[in-house]
Amino acid sequence: MNALTFTLRQHTPILHFQHFQPGATLRATEVKPKLDRFILGVFQKIFPESAASHKAGIAKIQSAVKEKRPSLYKMSISQESDKNTEYYYFESNIKSSDRETVPLVLQKQFDRPKLKVIFRSPFFANTDKREKGKWDEIRLGVFFQGDIFVHVNTWDEDISKLMKDALPLLFCVENFGMRQSKGFGSFSEKGISIHKFEEVARNAFVFAAKTPVPSGQSAIFKTIDTVYKTLRYDNQGKYSALEEFLEGKATLEKYKITQEVVSKKPYTEDKSQPVRFIRSVLGLPGLHDYPNLEDKPKVIIRDTSGEVERYKSPITFKVFKDNLYLLANPVHEKMLKNRDFVFYVGDNPDTTSRKAIIPTLKSFSIETFLNNHTPNGWETL
Repeated sequence: MNALTFTLRQHTPILHFQHFQPGATLRATEVKPKLDRFILGVFQKIFPESAASHKAGIAKIQSAVKEKRPSLYKMSISQESDKNTEYYYFESNIKSSDRETVPLVLQKQFDRPKLKVIFRSPFFANTDKREKGKWDEIRLGVFFQGDIFVHVNTWDEDISKLMKDALPLLFCVENFGMRQSKGFGSFSEKGISIHKFEEVARNAFVFAAKTPVPSGQSAIFKTIDTVYKTLRYDNQGKYSALEEFLEGKATLEKYKITQEVVSKKPYTEDKSQPVRFIRSVLGLPGLHDYPNLEDKPKVIIRDTSGEVERYKSPITFKVFKDNLYLLANPVHEKMLKNRDFVFYVGDNPDTTSRKAIIPTLKSFSIETFLNNHTPNGWETL
């Protein structure tokens, strides 16, 4: 038996569905399939010489995945002690008037007097649940300050050798748990140097940039939230970076939806600058809600062909050493080529008059976009 142990350090809380259980941490059931995909994809692409030396091990992984056979290795994850665990509660933006009372309510409700509350972050799912008292549906962030151990056991020598080289690199490109693209669940293997991390980042992604990491989790997630909103959303009358990048070529879908679907008013489209579902290139939300309006409409977003249900943002934020990284993959072709999406209020787009069909962009280069709109204070790799 070949027994390997890798040591990880955690950089940001992981939003864990079992946060209430002692010792909740990274799950092998999430790491293992990601590791297999990484070995069969990114690892071979960015380290062809190393992959060539592990040809036999890679072939065995590929065969097991393709034929859906039991894996040739087992994985488990442990940590030193639960006493070094911190718990975090995240919301997108808690009102200033509630920032003294909300932490006290949450600390009492979850029986965690040291629970830390992050008032502004790119996590939206908790707000409605807190306001309605759905405590069992709330997700807390779990952060372990000590060493986390990934144990890999295999009888196969080829697999063992492959794991030694490939597994530490996985944590350079992946986060874990919920909302992982927004920086949650960031880990690294202790032996990885910043030189190796940035080498992997440059080669695995089409765009990579970094900024000195802000002090504390609150500052980290506030920075992520600010940067992402600056790129994707218009804010207080200012154009988003996406709008500026596409100015003269396409009009943001928001204005047509707000008029035709939300307010039920006519909208005149400029044919020289057609309306496009621009924000889809940075992720596909299931809906947009308008809680401040009288009828609190929820605008549901669906692909008219039914082929696309979800699309994770191609941008991923990671924390490593003393830096926060912005990393980007190409926009998937399924979100381009003028794919039609219907925006509607109601139970069925076929039976409501409050709807609009808006196509996506024909093409989009996220590399060109980010190189032209690198956030202030960020250094490209």
